Amino acid sequence: MKGLLGCSVKEEKCDTVPQHIRDLETTLAAQYNTKNNPHMALENKRVGNLIAEREKMKAEAFKRLETPGQEASYDMELFMRKYFLDENEMPDRSKMSRPLVLTGYNDRYDMHARAEEVPGLETHSGGQGNVRTLVIGWSRSAVWAEAGNIDKAQRADRENKKDAEWAESMKTHDSFVKSLTVSAEDQSFSAECATGSYVVQCDKATGYDELDGPMHLSITEAPGGLVGSFDFAVLEGIMRFDVSEAALLDREDSGSEEEDEDESVEDDERTALNPPSNKRQAPSTATNSTAKRVKSTSTEQTRRLYLKWRGRETGEGEIQVDYFNSNTGYIDFLDAACTTFDGRFSADLLGKNVPFQGYRVGYDFRPMTGHWSDYSERAHEYARVVRWR
Repeated sequence: MKGLLGCSVKEEKCDTVPQHIRDLETTLAAQYNTKNNPHMALENKRVGNLIAEREKMKAEAFKRLETPGQEASYDMELFMRKYFLDENEMPDRSKMSRPLVLTGYNDRYDMHARAEEVPGLETHSGGQGNVRTLVIGWSRSAVWAEAGNIDKAQRADRENKKDAEWAESMKTHDSFVKSLTVSAEDQSFSAECATGSYVVQCDKATGYDELDGPMHLSITEAPGGLVGSFDFAVLEGIMRFDVSEAALLDREDSGSEEEDEDESVEDDERTALNPPSNKRQAPSTATNSTAKRVKSTSTEQTRRLYLKWRGRETGEGEIQVDYFNSNTGYIDFLDAACTTFDGRFSADLLGKNVPFQGYRVGYDFRPMTGHWSDYSERAHEYARVVRWR
């Protein structure tokens, strides 16, 4: 057999299909079609009916939708044919002369791409975040103007929300002031009276979109002196306070990792369960003397607390290293009960001597956002290296 096939190939007898084989193929195909065509026709008709019924149901559901955004989300092609294309899938400017705002529509990339396939159709988005909204229409200027209106409306909504939240904070502040058993005028000022929670107003920070609710400052006592946890929208971190600038700088120079740990609420609890060894007595004594210095000097006429801060910007989380010892400021309490204050602080992100005001809302304080050493130059360098690994 192998030899026969080899000879047939050499004699070019396998280059074409013999006619009698092609005739046989035609006969068998005709017999198959005669037997199966009725079944195939019925099947094709059944499938066609299902497709038509599905398209009818889809069209009826599409008609029940109330907004262009819902229509675009349900079926982009039905949406395009309703507003921008004729029955031949060609641009039809007569159907919709004004821009459409697709509120609630999230597949903006797909719509941008689909609109690029239609000559003259323009798209642009307005607003920010999860409520960013796409606008589509024939006039570029009209589409962009409508997107700008969305931006304006969103900014107005944010301002209204901020105003409402601040009004609630002021109600809490007023309730706190009324709850004081001794009026602010009848008591003497002490730095320890500053401990508690404050809502903060800072115009330089409130202009940023990162603001989510009122800004806060919480002050508490630690073995090394007064410390605070702050959230100023674009900045967050830790503040140290003292009644004198010299004492604050002295505290900075004598600080250690052990002192940083003492300033953490969690480490305070751990210290209570496991008393420090003798090796820790010297730093503890030094920090306690700082606390005593706050008490001894806080009886002066001034109600000012000087501050030094460390922290990070909240967008990328980059630590704001204080290379030139300029992350400083102060707060002046307007009464001895420390119910309100005016302050200034400097930050590369916001500027020098940025004004801010605080209104006390309670005695409790928020947990510390890390340790003092978490925002050091060493921590910044480590974070920088890790970020690019």
